Amino acid sequence: MEWLFLALAIPTGIAAARIDVLITWTINRVRHGRLKISGNWAEWVPNSSGRQFSIGTIGYNVLRRRYNFDGTNYNNDGTPYCHWQTVTSYIDYEKLEFHYTFATKDVTSLQTTSYGNGVLQLVRRDDSLVPEDGYYMYATPSNTAVLASHTMRSISEIPESRYMNAKELLAKTFPEHSDALD
Repeated sequence: MEWLFLALAIPTGIAAARIDVLITWTINRVRHGRLKISGNWAEWVPNSSGRQFSIGTIGYNVLRRRYNFDGTNYNNDGTPYCHWQTVTSYIDYEKLEFHYTFATKDVTSLQTTSYGNGVLQLVRRDDSLVPEDGYYMYATPSNTAVLASHTMRSISEIPESRYMNAKELLAKTFPEHSDALD
């Protein structure tokens, strides 16, 4: 008799969890609109010295059931400084924020990894939620703390390789800040 209860309880529990996820997703979509964060994004980091530009891609990872925000931070001459990859993330629908933890590797020392946290502020545009700006914080391998805010723009193209110089693309994306490019 106990095995029969167990045989019925497990599928019922799994179905209930799936229904809960579907209901939560539907409520959030009705309350906040469609989530349109997937795509390529360029960042302008005004209070950073020498590394004021980044390019990243946000995409949904079905296997991990989360959004990843992976990309490259560039020196002001357009050469890559470091690459980051999402370790974990979640969306806070109450505060309209996308939170992510990332691992970053300096291009001059790919064996060294440091970790940080980032937050993207989401805004409503045309019945959708899209990133507008945000901030991130991390510690460099030399244990220097970095906190920086940034603005974001959707872009249609990204460099073919994350090791390519992105100066021309960044100048075209941020013409008002192109004087910061060396």
